[in-house]
Amino acid sequence: MRILAAVDGSVESEAALAAMSQHQWPEESSIKLLYVLQRSKGVLAKRNRSMLPPDPQTTATALEEITGKLAERLGAINISYDIVEGDPKSAIVKFAGQWKADLIVMGTRKKKGIDALILGSVSARVLQKADCPVLIVKDGTMAKHIRHGDDFNRILLASDGRETSKAAFAWLARQNWSPELVYKVMSVIPQDTTEVAAAGDAQQAAWLLSQWSAVKDKVMQGLREDARKLGKGLDNQAISVDVIPGNPKEKIVEIARGWRAELIVTGAEKKSHLDKIFQGSVSQAIASKSPCSVLVIKGIDKNGERMTDKARLRAKDSKAYAGNPEKRKPEKMPDYEENQKFTI
Repeated sequence: MRILAAVDGSVESEAALAAMSQHQWPEESSIKLLYVLQRSKGVLAKRNRSMLPPDPQTTATALEEITGKLAERLGAINISYDIVEGDPKSAIVKFAGQWKADLIVMGTRKKKGIDALILGSVSARVLQKADCPVLIVKDGTMAKHIRHGDDFNRILLASDGRETSKAAFAWLARQNWSPELVYKVMSVIPQDTTEVAAAGDAQQAAWLLSQWSAVKDKVMQGLREDARKLGKGLDNQAISVDVIPGNPKEKIVEIARGWRAELIVTGAEKKSHLDKIFQGSVSQAIASKSPCSVLVIKGIDKNGERMTDKARLRAKDSKAYAGNPEKRKPEKMPDYEENQKFTI
């Protein structure tokens, strides 16, 4: 496995390195530390809050020291570093593609006020453009395990049943995790919960609830089948499965906060430019608002292998557990009759 860690010497970057060093990577893995030097009108630009010196020679010395410390902790894993010049937003993605990285690891800057709702510009761009999984490490109140020298032990996996979500199950199943690892596997079905409250009569409300119940059963069945791939069984202290209604961009973060998740994992498919403008990205929203670290699985097929171009097209056309929510919604409530059956 080839892991690319973007570093700049900041506190957030150090947290990302710490999290990476606490995971048991597959044998024969390689780790590349990447530092991007920025130039402004021919002069090397100073990086805000960076603890690494802004020139190649002294930066290389600092990176050699970091590499040595990681080597002591990770043992036989091959660790090296590279220094490139350019804009980090594009340089990291470009290097990852050329080096054929299997995973990008990076921290993200803490923001205040309204900016706190927006992911750091570099990490947001890398998450959007990268063709491989991206781990964004957040150092905050829900990252005590990192400071204690522990790997992620509480993982919330959000799935919608599409091939990109199935890839997340496959990727996680291939990793070496602590025996203490606990999973919460969940699916959020977009739903306007005000519909039932606004129902004209009890019969209509009952029908709406029955529709929701039928959809939930279908989604739960698919979710449980995928959750078995994690190899921890079901309905025990190590793994739980749940389906809830709501807005995925909000509910996943809300559940993660209440459950004290240390890592949220979700799949992401490549969207067109117009899709990004009008629909936005669930994974981007989660990464921005999440109080804990986020791993977005990209460029991986449902078997955990790197996607081919053909597989990317298939993943784009894959369907959620219960199909398209908009297509499930009938134009009007059918008349109730005894033993009448409804289709979803």
